Amino acid sequence: MASSFDKLVNNLEPNQFENLKEQFNDIELLIRKGVFPYDRFDSLEKLSEINLPLKKEFFSKLVGYEITD
Repeated sequence: MASSFDKLVNNLEPNQFENLKEQFNDIELLIRKGVFPYDRFDSLEKLSEINLPLKKEFFSKLVGYEITD
């Protein structure tokens, strides 16, 4: 793919996600870009945690800032 997944999805209209709409009532959360604390996950055990990490743990070394509320 020559573009990011986020850009490709943004080129589509919400009515073009027919398969998602069959499975989910509200697809807005599914088709927007989310956040993931990549820098925090340095082991497979952390992926098994059932609680969200603290907001400060979403800090990205790559871009140099935390997520917003």
